[in-house]
Amino acid sequence: MIRIDHVGLVGHDVAAMQSSFERLGFITTPPKLLMQADPKTGERQSLQQLCSHAVLEQGYVELSTLEGEGQQHPVSAYA
Repeated sequence: MIRIDHVGLVGHDVAAMQSSFERLGFITTPPKLLMQADPKTGERQSLQQLCSHAVLEQGYVELSTLEGEGQQHPVSAYA
């Protein structure tokens, strides 16, 4: 059996995506800005990606938007 941890959806308005999923009966988490630790300093840095999750029995659907002009962001091609 193949197990999928999560599926990501990228759009322009995380609140609109949350509303769409909630109308379908999903419960979504409050949006949070994704962060990472700088490998040299350990300081938290923004990944410029705002995410909410629709949690499933197994896995979740990640609802994401990009903050700013992140053209070099790994998911910018899908926004």
